[in-house]
Amino acid sequence: MARKLSARLDDLKGSLERLSTRERLMLGGLASAFVVGVIVVLSYIIVSGLEELEEKNTATRQALRELSLNRGCYLEHRNRVAQLEARLSRTLELNRFVETAASAVGVSIAESSEIAPVDVDHYTQRGVEIKLRKVKIEQLAQLIKELEGSPQIVQITQISVTTRWNQHIDLDVEMVVSTFERRERPAVEPGRRRKRGRS
Repeated sequence: MARKLSARLDDLKGSLERLSTRERLMLGGLASAFVVGVIVVLSYIIVSGLEELEEKNTATRQALRELSLNRGCYLEHRNRVAQLEARLSRTLELNRFVETAASAVGVSIAESSEIAPVDVDHYTQRGVEIKLRKVKIEQLAQLIKELEGSPQIVQITQISVTTRWNQHIDLDVEMVVSTFERRERPAVEPGRRRKRGRS
């Protein structure tokens, strides 16, 4: 095999020696053009790769910069969510809470009745409807502040206020006071998996 390769190289050398000066110049020019073309293509590929890498690095730096700038907002949001979850995890005896708040501001509850719980997303809304008679507006404002200023999540979801025709300073009030609790997800029995797809 070495002899064949040597013979081919000798034939190629002989062919080159038989070429005229003009043919040699043309062949050298073609070879040079080919080499230059290869160099240009390789240079273009390398430069394109470097530009793409630089763009990725710039995007990464920008993302890191934005994360650094928004870190405070993210931590504040996470803290607020944690506080909300803590408030939702506390069970509140709503009737007793409303009676205590009303007593604190000197208001007596004429009637009260519980409202059926309602599931909303991952939460359960419980409420109690109360009726107040002959309440001053200042007392009503204090009661609302007392109710909604609780560490638990308490909200007045409905309110109706009417005045008496001959005593405008006395108010009759009907309101629904609601609280929200996290609804527990149903436990999955051991060894039982959810079925997927069509039965």
